Amino acid sequence: MPANRSVWSLLTRRRGQDPTATEIYGRLVAQARAEPFYASLGVPDTPEGRLEMIMLHLVLMQERLKVEGQTGAELSRALSETFVSDLDDCLREMGVGDLTVPKKIKKAAAALFDRSRDYGAALAAGDIATMAGHLRRHVLMAVAESGAGSAEALAADQIAVYAGEYRTRLAAADIDTVLAGSVAAPAPELAARS
Repeated sequence: MPANRSVWSLLTRRRGQDPTATEIYGRLVAQARAEPFYASLGVPDTPEGRLEMIMLHLVLMQERLKVEGQTGAELSRALSETFVSDLDDCLREMGVGDLTVPKKIKKAAAALFDRSRDYGAALAAGDIATMAGHLRRHVLMAVAESGAGSAEALAADQIAVYAGEYRTRLAAADIDTVLAGSVAAPAPELAARS
């Protein structure tokens, strides 16, 4: 399926999400909002920074689901739909106008596709340096623009190590453990001390 067609299908499906996907998505969002990412690792505590961290965690889960065949593909798609629905709800709660919401959702869905491609390739290759580069560009861009320099590079390296470790833990767990939410994510503050 072409990328733009899959983005469109995300935009046109709305309610009736898979309850398993909703539960997993909620856990991913909670992990993405862990305080150390923002307090210790320099992720901007803004809607954009939080969105980037949600996409990172979503990509990690979707990468794990790829090995589960059709069942994994369906759950991965349901997670993407839940992401789009959540984003729609959040934008409307923030007071974004009805005419602007679809444009912002389309942009976020395309960003998720890009992150999936970039992060997935870097993590599959075990290339932490490339992963850190993607994180600097996507997650820590505002920090980089402020001139933080080496601190921003170190934070990107630490988040990349965190992502690699979380990916390893997800890959090592059987699917029932993954779906039950029993795979503990690494502590972000441990990555900050590495």
